[in-house]
Amino acid sequence: MKSDYAKEIELISGPLEAAMDALASTLSANQEVVLHNLTRPGVLGCQNHQRPR
Repeated sequence: MKSDYAKEIELISGPLEAAMDALASTLSANQEVVLHNLTRPGVLGCQNHQRPR
């Protein structure tokens, strides 16, 4: 049996991942952002972290 917290995480994880991907796609190549995935504590996602040449 899943806890209420686990059920809520399942409901928001898809939209949250989509929002994080949308945010990352708006950044230019030389910007860096660290996205904390609150649905999976301890997991970080770094997007668009290339340095200009």
